[in-house]
Amino acid sequence: MNEILFYDQKISDAVSTFELCEEESYHLLKVLRAATGHTLFITNGKGLIVKGKLAGERNKSAIIDIQEVKKNPPSKVFIHAAVCLLKTRENLEWTIEKLTELGISEISLIESARTERTKVNFQRLEKIIISAIKQSFRAYLPKLNPPEKLKEFLYKTQAVDYQKLIAWCGADSSEILGNIYRKNNPLVFVIGPEGDFTDEEIGLARGNGFATVSLGEARLRSETAAIHFLSAINVINSL
Repeated sequence: MNEILFYDQKISDAVSTFELCEEESYHLLKVLRAATGHTLFITNGKGLIVKGKLAGERNKSAIIDIQEVKKNPPSKVFIHAAVCLLKTRENLEWTIEKLTELGISEISLIESARTERTKVNFQRLEKIIISAIKQSFRAYLPKLNPPEKLKEFLYKTQAVDYQKLIAWCGADSSEILGNIYRKNNPLVFVIGPEGDFTDEEIGLARGNGFATVSLGEARLRSETAAIHFLSAINVINSL
């Protein structure tokens, strides 16, 4: 059985034995059918990853003997993605999942003029994020913010001392991402819905300190644009 990361927000570095939460215990004991002595890893989503062994079961909960504790530093670069709600639930969920796997720090859900969906299953998205950090073996759980209007989001970013970029397919969309992003600089970036932003929304974004960027000549789907954007930033910061 390959190394598997579990999530339990209550795990700490102050215990030698830990009782895994019921949901993760069920997965370990009933789905994976792990035997006593099985090695596993647990994160609290706040930088801690512990290595332990399954010692037994009590009241449907797995009892874990802690062997090693590792405190992982946060990412050197804080990156906040603001993603407009997409037409289909599946596309939005896929976007959130992949942003998490790629190491996003924070995600905001945005309603814009051309947004067709205004309701989301917030708890389901939170579970998808947890699943994604487990899949990618990440120690930090990104913050997910509930949906808000684009205007409100842009206004709140006035107090943030980050570089601010908004992807746009408009004719006068200025710089290519690679030319405008300042390496290792904290960043908030915004991705539009199907149909892109209106001219009025772009004007509002610029008025709040956002620079428009192009992601290249191809016209990308919103979900593709979000992943392309973060992947490009990760590559730039790794050089």
